[in-house]
Amino acid sequence: MVETEAEISPMVLNVLADLGTYGGPFFAQYPSLREINEKLENTAKINFDLAHLAVGYALAGERSNARTALVRLQGWAAQQPFAVAQQTERFISAFRAHFVITGL
Repeated sequence: MVETEAEISPMVLNVLADLGTYGGPFFAQYPSLREINEKLENTAKINFDLAHLAVGYALAGERSNARTALVRLQGWAAQQPFAVAQQTERFISAFRAHFVITGL
């Protein structure tokens, strides 16, 4: 979990390493971001999938769909234990700030 800005750069390096290791086989199945988003739209039910869906939509410039995915993620978080809900809300807040998503 990233709690301070100082932890962001090392965490990004870890994410990039994981992406290289684990993302290749996944992305080979879905050659475009649109296809990944469609797959996640049809299957996303838990926090990680909903968060990935929101990121995918934001990267594709589909801000309305990204906002909708965040709303779904908030709904999921509301049903979770406090610590999980709090972590999810931190993600949503950072996501909204980074991608300038308003209106939740």
